[in-house]
Amino acid sequence: MRTMLRAVLTVGVPVSGMLFLLCAAVYTWTDLPLLLLRAAAVLPVLCGAYFAAYTAGRRLRVHAMRRGAETALLLTALWYLAAVLRAGTLLLPYPLLLTLPCGAVGGVLGAEKEHPLPRRRLHRHIPAKTRLQMLPLLLHTPKKPPETPHTET
Repeated sequence: MRTMLRAVLTVGVPVSGMLFLLCAAVYTWTDLPLLLLRAAAVLPVLCGAYFAAYTAGRRLRVHAMRRGAETALLLTALWYLAAVLRAGTLLLPYPLLLTLPCGAVGGVLGAEKEHPLPRRRLHRHIPAKTRLQMLPLLLHTPKKPPETPHTET
């Protein structure tokens, strides 16, 4: 769950946020029909869900389809909560049906990538005895060799 939340907050929200800003700029500069407003609201959530699920799939590597869909659900719930707080009323979560398959595909494609992203916190699994043995090596500073006096010629 922690990896999925981290993928949502570090990848999904920035990607979808930047795409929301881009769609807002396009709507500001051009006069597009109101029908495209729903597409402009769903497209950033779909892209953010895909990239968040892709990152989670690369990190987790197991149950990629389920974890990708859960990551997409988490991102959709986050944006849905923001929309409800902004509107003040409950809205119909229409992007939910589109983001779940998009997240599942992103999770599977991320897990199928050959080189996974490095897992963090691997150093915590080193036993304490080994860490104590490594401590003098980390604290050791080499001594400078004695300087030889320079003679002028």
